[in-house]
Amino acid sequence: MLLCAAFLLMGCTKSQKAVEYQVAKNYFFVNNSPRSMSLKMTTELEFGKYFGMAAFMGKDGQPTEIDFKKQFVIAKVLPETDTLTHITPLSLTEEGKTLRLKCKITRGKKQSYTMQPFVLLIVDRKYIDKEVTE
Repeated sequence: MLLCAAFLLMGCTKSQKAVEYQVAKNYFFVNNSPRSMSLKMTTELEFGKYFGMAAFMGKDGQPTEIDFKKQFVIAKVLPETDTLTHITPLSLTEEGKTLRLKCKITRGKKQSYTMQPFVLLIVDRKYIDKEVTE
């Protein structure tokens, strides 16, 4: 009976598969873009409407390369805030026809300026037809 119950429970759970991604570094959110969104960007032209390169001198100063022939980008963007805010991706999983993004949002001290918190995930293009949800 215990074995039967285990099989029933396994049949009721959704199949989740971890999806590999890379966090893109050294980009900025374009100020005249919409303020709060989750985006799936599949071309360099589309990506350029929302994000620009923020290179700086020194080690790790170049923006992460994105090859839109092999990859696409998922962006999680929060509204402007004067509170120090970090978005940490926890997981990206494939669940049937969707990709489910889970993030942790950490808020810190109030600042004397505003910021636009965002995180960019670079994902293999084989998942491009999946709908992205949170």
